[in-house]
Amino acid sequence: MYKRNDGLTDDNRLQNRFTAYLCRSVHNGRIDYLRRKDKPLRIEIILEDMDYLLAEEKDLTLQFAEYEALRQALKEIKEQERYILLARVIDEKSFSQIAEETGLSYKGAAAVYYRVLEKLRKFLGGERHGF
Repeated sequence: MYKRNDGLTDDNRLQNRFTAYLCRSVHNGRIDYLRRKDKPLRIEIILEDMDYLLAEEKDLTLQFAEYEALRQALKEIKEQERYILLARVIDEKSFSQIAEETGLSYKGAAAVYYRVLEKLRKFLGGERHGF
């Protein structure tokens, strides 16, 4: 980045000090920028944690019933549909990746995914299960 001079004369010593000052200032400026950029993200994470902590506790029997209903609904759909749904939701794969793995087109994979969501909505009784 810079070449340090011999520092034998006053001008060279002054230049060395100024160069060190300038490098330190740029370094501190980068750190300040990264901290400012990161701050909103940390606040969002804290707020999400607070929402989780303040949420009402669900009755365990209700949670179990919802789990069983979802499990039964997943049994009712075809294996390829189940694979596409789980690949998209759990593995967070894109429709392009899913299409490549299943041999479908991009639009075909997307169509199957949205049809499966609609089937699950009907089977589980609509919006109350978070679909």
